[in-house]
Amino acid sequence: MAIEITCTCGRILNAPDSAIGKKGRCKGCGKVIDIVTPPEPEKQNRVPDLGIQMEDEDVPVDPRLAPPPPPSVKIPPEPFYYGFLVFYAYTCITLGIVQFVVFLGLAVVAAQYADYGQSVVLGSTVLWSLGVMLGVVLVSCPVLLAVDAARNVRAMRYGIK
Repeated sequence: MAIEITCTCGRILNAPDSAIGKKGRCKGCGKVIDIVTPPEPEKQNRVPDLGIQMEDEDVPVDPRLAPPPPPSVKIPPEPFYYGFLVFYAYTCITLGIVQFVVFLGLAVVAAQYADYGQSVVLGSTVLWSLGVMLGVVLVSCPVLLAVDAARNVRAMRYGIK
């Protein structure tokens, strides 16, 4: 069975049992080390940890065992263009809906005076206007989603709630 010896440089060396009482050299730092029998571990009567924490104010807490304080990270301000992109997207969606309503009203009025039928005027105007509105929404929604995703990543990175 091999004996584990720890050098002062931190390297762990293995030596055979037959080397007890002899000297060896560390392969890391070259220091001469005495090979001795390892001390037997002390038997301790430990109470098993049941996950119950008891409050005892008289026991001093070792500061080395305390968790390190959280690093102080300066949270940068949110980029200015997030607000601009959100305003742009909502404005485009609103204008798309407004143009749909306006052109629908104009189509109804124009259909009353059309010689070639109301259904042609209403149908073509509504389809064109609906297409423009859907195009604007399809362009604006990914912008809103991208801004929201960027805000969520920023919140996770800096722990903002």
